[in-house]
Amino acid sequence: MVVEFECVRCKNIVPVEQYELSKFCPDCGTFLRARRIKTNEKRTGTKIVQIDLRPEDINVESLFYEYTHFTNIDVGQGKVFPTVSSWVSARKQAYLEYKEKFAPEKLHDLNQLKKDYRKWLLFKNNHSWTTYQRSGTKATETPLKIANLLFLLQDETVSIEERVSRGLDGKEKVPGIANGILTALLHTLNCEKYGVWNSRTKDTLKLLRRPPRGFQEIGAIYKEVNSKLNKLARELKTDLTNIDGFMWYISKKVRVIK
Repeated sequence: MVVEFECVRCKNIVPVEQYELSKFCPDCGTFLRARRIKTNEKRTGTKIVQIDLRPEDINVESLFYEYTHFTNIDVGQGKVFPTVSSWVSARKQAYLEYKEKFAPEKLHDLNQLKKDYRKWLLFKNNHSWTTYQRSGTKATETPLKIANLLFLLQDETVSIEERVSRGLDGKEKVPGIANGILTALLHTLNCEKYGVWNSRTKDTLKLLRRPPRGFQEIGAIYKEVNSKLNKLARELKTDLTNIDGFMWYISKKVRVIK
């Protein structure tokens, strides 16, 4: 819960009672920022307790602290990990497995690719996303298109804008694969460079006042989103896998009030 507010200029700490009287620092007049108190006590329990916050009260650093210190967390479909770091480790191990299965030199075996892709869609295998099998399974009707898309996504000689545009609106478009699944594949294949762009990412970036600019071309939108995700990872001294989990956490944790 937000119990204090701070001035980013003079570091003055103001109690909530004074903040309710004035949202500006009594010493220098700077707009006050919410300061969520950090403790050594870890958050436990599988369910995330929702909180109501005004947009101006959202403190990214404190929310990230809470996220990384959550224990016994239910990440979906009843799967509970003892710590966030153990969840991230399981995710990255899955990425290594499917990066090998989706390697360009293996895409010629369409029957095996179809099986591997179908397995990747399942949360019990990817440890990351719970809903992709609902729409993504349709792509298995055209395994050659999946192969062509995966080959394109791994081609670093092609700009990321062009790869995303061709994969979502161009000749490599696959029925059943929209931006969520396509960027999750990008993340699986290169989690150090590419973040995930799905409905949670979109809503959470808006909540954090970091929405992408209004590009019309979908590849340019993803490039902007990915840039913001990478910037947030640098600010929080973490990686894009943790950022994807953090997007999920904020969407579960924070309810914005006016």
